[in-house]
Amino acid sequence: MAHESHLAVQKFAAPQALPFVEVRTTLDSVQPYAEHFHSSWSLGAILEGRTRFRLHGQMHEAQKGDIVLIGPGVAHSCNPVDGQSRSYHMAHVDCRWFAQRVCPVLGLPENCEAVLPLIRDKALYAGALEVIQAMLAGQARSEQALLDLLVRLQLAYGCFRPAAEDCTSMARFLPAGEEGSLCTERHAVSQLAEMSGLRRESYSRAFRRGTGLPPASYLHCLRLEKARRLLRQGKSIAEAAAAAGYADQSHLHRMFVKFYSVTPGCYRKGASHSYKK
Repeated sequence: MAHESHLAVQKFAAPQALPFVEVRTTLDSVQPYAEHFHSSWSLGAILEGRTRFRLHGQMHEAQKGDIVLIGPGVAHSCNPVDGQSRSYHMAHVDCRWFAQRVCPVLGLPENCEAVLPLIRDKALYAGALEVIQAMLAGQARSEQALLDLLVRLQLAYGCFRPAAEDCTSMARFLPAGEEGSLCTERHAVSQLAEMSGLRRESYSRAFRRGTGLPPASYLHCLRLEKARRLLRQGKSIAEAAAAAGYADQSHLHRMFVKFYSVTPGCYRKGASHSYKK
């Protein structure tokens, strides 16, 4: 029997009153996501269904009522379970805001990490939903509410700790001053390996051990992150594509939809994007 076709919805919201946060809402989706990372902290709330994600080599399965917490720069995948749809909110919180507002309250250094990616707590989940709804409404009080929620998570579960000495650091894999050039892929992986004094294969293995992604995938994520920042700043799609190193708007469009399930135009306007599951 043929499966009934439904529309999944993907929407990004960046309230003007809250420049440190962006909220992604995914509804009724079976879209899988390859390994990737975000430059922000990610705080998620599963609304319906289940989702399976890999983090630090371990598989986790989140269900309705769960909170998901992922640190910046941490490679992870996200996939539906048994082909069933799931819905969730994911708030992406700026690292600078976290370092300035959250770390001092928790008594942590700015360089900290998440140690508990999955929290199953009814009261905290209800609180997370309330905070996310307030952020979506652009309410100024949601900033303090988010801070309070993160404090509650730490007090209850010890979700954050100072980062380990050997945590992800691009300085171990990139020559000094070359980070910016990666967004346009000016240097091929083989060139970066040569500059680091390693054979390409050794460089790639060391890179993946340290970041969780192969070099090419990591560079690709950097390019998309740069394009997202520029689009949020009001740059045109053509400007964002060129600055992020894409050959043209069509290439950026394909990669944006592949990784985020939303078009660059809808993302830029904060409009919802619907697609068949």
